[in-house]
Amino acid sequence: MLGLSRNIALDYAADGLRCNCICPGITDTPMLRFHLSTTPDPEATLANRLRRVPMGVAITPMDIARAVLYFSCEDSAGITGTSLVVDGGYLTAAEWETSGPTKFQEPS
Repeated sequence: MLGLSRNIALDYAADGLRCNCICPGITDTPMLRFHLSTTPDPEATLANRLRRVPMGVAITPMDIARAVLYFSCEDSAGITGTSLVVDGGYLTAAEWETSGPTKFQEPS
């Protein structure tokens, strides 16, 4: 997808069009919940996966929507052909495991 986004960005930049890619991490969606429900202990499975995410939480659909909004507004007018990773730090530290609760897990 990133390669396709870059090619589209190059092909249409002269026409004033931009193309970027959003790369989500573990996102709390019905599809994730369905996948988790096929495991013996869904909550333990999710907790185990989230220990590999430095922020320790699943991304929400609203987090992804905010990234889309950023790319859709004038604040990102000079950005094309790139990606925005919204994954709570998962790709930053692929071997990461949280040692306990994080600030992001506290109720807001």
